[in-house]
Amino acid sequence: MSGGIPEKENAKDLLAVIKQQFEGSVMSKQYSCLCQLLSLKYDESESVRMHILKISKLVLQLRELGLSIDDTLMVHLAVFSLPKSFEMLQVHYQNQEKEWSLNDLIATCVAEEERHKKGKAESAHLTLQSGMRISPSMLPVRKVSRKEASRKMKTRKDTTREIRRSFQLTTIIQHQEVTIPATSARKKVT
Repeated sequence: MSGGIPEKENAKDLLAVIKQQFEGSVMSKQYSCLCQLLSLKYDESESVRMHILKISKLVLQLRELGLSIDDTLMVHLAVFSLPKSFEMLQVHYQNQEKEWSLNDLIATCVAEEERHKKGKAESAHLTLQSGMRISPSMLPVRKVSRKEASRKMKTRKDTTREIRRSFQLTTIIQHQEVTIPATSARKKVT
């Protein structure tokens, strides 16, 4: 700290200079915390509970630094920081007459997060770049018993046989229609 504070003749002037420098650092801390709070977005890399608690911690730091943010604004900021996947919750929140507490928001968001996780477990999306092809090694392998594999193979063979028979019958029927003698066709017409 030596050289950072100019020399003063008495202690009162020295304390006033130190107070001014401290207030300057309080303003910068307030600004820094406020910027963090306003730019914080939930990216699903952690739980939604931890994200909301991080917002709460920043609000508490701002309160300690002399910047008062009430609980209602904190809940608004937390809802605002949620991604588009929480859009139904955001609409529900906006249409409520009742003000939510931080605990209400956490409970609701955790339930929504669980619903999202359950939905992701039930479906998977495959995204390919243009020109990219899927090789069999990229596909998930499901172990199948020998009995099930032979049953599937038999079903495939039976289906193939049925298709061939159907094609052969169609060809025979078409061939017979084409080879009907002209005399018999005249007898039917007359």
